[in-house]
Amino acid sequence: SKPWPEQPLTLDGTTYAASHFDELSRVITTVSTSGNVRRWDHHGALLAEFSTPQDVGSAVFAPSGDRAATVHEDDVYVWRTSDGAILYTLAGTGAYWTATNSEYPEPVLVVSHNVLNDARQQNIDVRTHTADGALIREFPGAFYWLNNQHAYAHRVAASPGAEHVYVHLDYSNQIR
Repeated sequence: SKPWPEQPLTLDGTTYAASHFDELSRVITTVSTSGNVRRWDHHGALLAEFSTPQDVGSAVFAPSGDRAATVHEDDVYVWRTSDGAILYTLAGTGAYWTATNSEYPEPVLVVSHNVLNDARQQNIDVRTHTADGALIREFPGAFYWLNNQHAYAHRVAASPGAEHVYVHLDYSNQIR
């Protein structure tokens, strides 16, 4: 038998920002761009539904799936996926959870934030945080874009434990 039914989880045209499948509980959690969060069992039955307090530009789940980070404008909201409770909010325009391994059993939240300085240079500041929101490291000006160009969509990634942080902005890459 297949591990997941061949049926859509929605027929209403919802656009999902992210989803997470928990192999142990066999529950999938989805978050839509409108901030609607749904939890489904492995048969496709809706178990719970709630909303984040804002629309979602992007979303990422921690590796365990117990929390998620959603981005709305210049804020990153970290919330518990079981009930939608907001755990903390950070300034930022992008978020990424690191993978875990035996050396780094806890995920690290990598948050990026676009900052336009007085010289019209676009800086991307990057900060790493524990899963509970405590600041680990800061990388101010981890990436900058000159000549009055506005930064376009960027991505951050990191190794487990965030020992290496990768920043990508359109045509350039930097490793910090």
